Amino acid sequence: LTAQPILQPTPTLQYKENYYTYGNIKLDDLDRASVIGVDVETTGLTEKRLLGVGISTDLGAVYYPYPYCIKLAHYLLEPTKLKVYHNSFFDLEVIYKWLYEGGLAPTLKLPPKLHPLLQNIADTLTICNHLGLPRALHDVAPTVGVESGPFELLHINKKTKLVEGTTEDLALKCCMDAFATLKVYRGYINQVHPDAFKIDTDIIPVLLRMSMRGIKLDQEWLQGLQQIYEEERDYYLDICRSFDFNPGSSLQICDILTRRGNYLPKQFDKKWLDTDEAALLKLKDPLVPMILGYRGANKMLSTYVTPYLGKDRAYSRFHMDAATTRISSTENNFQNIPKGRCRGMFVPDNGGFFDFDMSQIELRILSYISGDKRMIEIFEDPLGDIHRATAAAIFGVSEDKVTNSQRNRGKTFNFGINYGATDASLAEKTGSPLEVVREQRIQLASVFPQAWDWI
Repeated sequence: LTAQPILQPTPTLQYKENYYTYGNIKLDDLDRASVIGVDVETTGLTEKRLLGVGISTDLGAVYYPYPYCIKLAHYLLEPTKLKVYHNSFFDLEVIYKWLYEGGLAPTLKLPPKLHPLLQNIADTLTICNHLGLPRALHDVAPTVGVESGPFELLHINKKTKLVEGTTEDLALKCCMDAFATLKVYRGYINQVHPDAFKIDTDIIPVLLRMSMRGIKLDQEWLQGLQQIYEEERDYYLDICRSFDFNPGSSLQICDILTRRGNYLPKQFDKKWLDTDEAALLKLKDPLVPMILGYRGANKMLSTYVTPYLGKDRAYSRFHMDAATTRISSTENNFQNIPKGRCRGMFVPDNGGFFDFDMSQIELRILSYISGDKRMIEIFEDPLGDIHRATAAAIFGVSEDKVTNSQRNRGKTFNFGINYGATDASLAEKTGSPLEVVREQRIQLASVFPQAWDWI
């Protein structure tokens, strides 16, 4: 991919009355521009307290430090202007909290919802994902002939992880980032498939609303879970203590298991022995289930129960930045909450949950783009089952003889291979020997040859 060469504007920062300009830009240029680049500076990635806002046009950028950045608010809320961000999820959340939760909404006569802020936006990170470009702004900006603001300008405190840069340094970084964001958009937007880009752009407001709204919690259910997992944890803890070791200590686990004649591998590039689940499951010692039982119950408590006790709602941050292009979840990962009783702590606001799923969408896309005849045949058959067909191939049985366990293995193979899983990874996930997985992969390739060649 090649972008149009664009020259950096004159890299000078000038201080005006309560704001800075970068390049050959005037405030009136912001009014005339139909497309603007936007960036925010905050105290850090966790605290996210606003320090200033930068807006760019093709002529340069303007930066207002907090609290004077309120003068830029109407540009961010103008529905006729296209606002371009790089990682809009971060910037828009910061801006929303500043305008709405900071008490400015009534002063600015803003409507009570996010709609003005989320109208007519674009994200260059989405462009990078679509075109396979470097995702970091400082990596992709040089491909369009500009530079983003150096991280050194932030002067991040190594202990507190907070930004301690001067106002002038922050102004320069924010202006450079806002300008680079706009130029990346200009350079690559015509190379993105417009329909695909629109779909992902339309999802951004939905994910932001999900992140900010959160989900209601059932405290009575949580208290029940707390009692269940505390009893499980204490049960395994008492057994381990009877053998005079603490199951929460890796060193004590190493000591007791090696003294009992077990072999534990050494951690890669570390001096300690490996006591993770994969290493322990290879042992036949009856203490292993006790250790893993304690860890499991303690993990459920510390990760999925205790953080939510006494809270009305739980929150997560949703993104579209996973390597597989799927939606990811951070700051309380809602996508890895174990199935079963733990999920009962979430309750709907309006009386019921609705579940929608695009059935086997990745495999359907694979069959389409690879033109694999057998896969297409299965998907066109109303009774076809791609996972059962895969299981039949790798286990060498007819489809009507495939068990539920084998079908689950087939499903693991299908999605694993589709996303580039190695033989070692598949062996670990399916619990099969590496040699068996290699042979099963060969069998699968013979059943779906066109899909295999495309992968």
